[in-house]
Amino acid sequence: RLWLRDYLPNDLPDARIFLYEYDSAVLGSNKESFVDGGSTLLEWLRIARHQDPQRPLLFICHSLGGLLVKQALPIPVSRLLCLTYSHSFSLVFFGTPHEGGNASLVRLGSTAAGIAKNLGFEANDSIVMAVQSGSVFADCLREAFRHQLEKYRIVSFWEGRGNIVSKQSATFGLPGIKENIVRLEADHRSMCKFDLLCPGDQDNYSLVLGNLRTLIANAQPHRK
Repeated sequence: RLWLRDYLPNDLPDARIFLYEYDSAVLGSNKESFVDGGSTLLEWLRIARHQDPQRPLLFICHSLGGLLVKQALPIPVSRLLCLTYSHSFSLVFFGTPHEGGNASLVRLGSTAAGIAKNLGFEANDSIVMAVQSGSVFADCLREAFRHQLEKYRIVSFWEGRGNIVSKQSATFGLPGIKENIVRLEADHRSMCKFDLLCPGDQDNYSLVLGNLRTLIANAQPHRK
């Protein structure tokens, strides 16, 4: 079962939930393909939200998908896209490798290559080649997003059973009022998958759902 489709609509009945799937080629070996992937995500959001573009927006991102969102948010190029940007209030990351900076690109590239392989990409896939070089992450970790951090309420989930993405890499280290850091008893692949017949998954899902409810409750006073 897919929790965003099969569980969450029942637990958050007032939420509209959009699922966005992207081709792994989006994380190609050059800047243009990655920027284009962020722009495409924003365009789909603009179309999906055209009847209510001021509705508060919360992003839920797993692993490398979080990097795509981080690329997308600083690049609104029209009034409607600016509405998407300005009404984005929270970011929820599951094992996204944020660790970066010039000195750590090689280490980050190695981490992300491990992620790609753990998620089933073949060794010759462009996503693996790109992350091994570190070039994609140089773009993601530019100043543009670093200066956005204070705008959002962030929840960072990290894997408690594995070492694909460390706690240090999966979190920003912001004050607790801006970032809630939560350990999930799962490995990188399964941390964003929940089987509610399994007690362990029930506990993890309860942590996720509780954080989503808190974020949504905090967003309501800002809705006009």
